[in-house]
Amino acid sequence: MNFKMFNKVKIVYFSGTGGTTRITNLVYKFLAEHGVTAEKEFLEHNNYLKDIYDIKDIDLIIILFPVYAFDAPEPIYKWTKRLPKGERTPVVIISVSGGGDIWPNSACRVGIIKRLQKKDFNIIYERMMVMPSNFMVSTNEHLAIRLLKVLPSKMAKIVKEILEGKKRRIKPKIAGKILTTICKLEKPCARIFAKGLKVRLNCNECRWCVNNCPMDNIEMQENKPIFKWNCVACLRCIYGCPKNAIYTKIFSFIIIKKGYNLNKLQKQIDDFELEPIENSNVGFLFKGVKEYLMKK
Repeated sequence: MNFKMFNKVKIVYFSGTGGTTRITNLVYKFLAEHGVTAEKEFLEHNNYLKDIYDIKDIDLIIILFPVYAFDAPEPIYKWTKRLPKGERTPVVIISVSGGGDIWPNSACRVGIIKRLQKKDFNIIYERMMVMPSNFMVSTNEHLAIRLLKVLPSKMAKIVKEILEGKKRRIKPKIAGKILTTICKLEKPCARIFAKGLKVRLNCNECRWCVNNCPMDNIEMQENKPIFKWNCVACLRCIYGCPKNAIYTKIFSFIIIKKGYNLNKLQKQIDDFELEPIENSNVGFLFKGVKEYLMKK
């Protein structure tokens, strides 16, 4: 089979609670299996503000991000803003959501695509990947495990399509464009959300949140975490705290009460007997997920 060979691929991604990181690692793995050299760059700890490298020797850029308020997260926008002229360098954009290809998500890549096209990049492929939801509505456990199980085969197919030179563009819904535009207010709301974060008495001052915040938005003052204004509401600190010591009373409805842990789900996969997908209890948020799972 003839593949379009790329001598060097740049993979750029942002991930909050780990779903996009899993997908990125699979992209990297399958590119390597096809003999393609790739380099990963995780946009965290303010490295998205550094001077952009020379892209003349890059044959393909793959950008991956979770959908935040029906749009790309702020680090992705700041990174693309600092890119030099693209000179028609091809770009693949993969978004990640718990809701899948539902209409509110249909314009989540539009803002980034417009910025890249203004800089003369060539968008050749876009795709939505589905991961278990970490926002408002939890994914049924059986469905969440199914999503993780099918992920490698779906990513293998996507990487193969990209290397074969398949073009894939998705036309956004008009209502999706309107919703994405309205929800740009989410960015200042995320900063307000951060200022509402509190720490319970069981905090043991381990600094996990300080060391793992992708936005460097947490620091220790008087042996307690203090939350600053540079937050994107990725929820990593809340779900990842080893003592479950971080909580909020502002916008608390977005937090899944039972927590969110992809590693815990992964451990169940080998032993878990899946019920048929038709019997899974899928909420309104996941209307697009069943179709996603049934696609070959």
